[in-house]
Amino acid sequence: MNKEITKYEQMIVNHTDEPLDRKTADAIEDAINSEYNNISVWDLTFYRLDDDGNELKDKNGKVIEYEAEVDCTYLAEGLEIEDLEEK
Repeated sequence: MNKEITKYEQMIVNHTDEPLDRKTADAIEDAINSEYNNISVWDLTFYRLDDDGNELKDKNGKVIEYEAEVDCTYLAEGLEIEDLEEK
């Protein structure tokens, strides 16, 4: 399997945009996957809507977003690393 090497992997090893060889990239990915193997919630945004599903918007038509200080770590329970997609 020939996976594309990410810019993140390149920068970790040599702080440059030059491509890494596949062996080095695989070693970096293995290290990241073995060390960072827990999942949690970083940010959660809420919005309000009416009974028809219409979002509450400001005078410029932008959806008004909210945040709340609540523990939402339970949302990550049952997720596996393979379930995640990088933004």
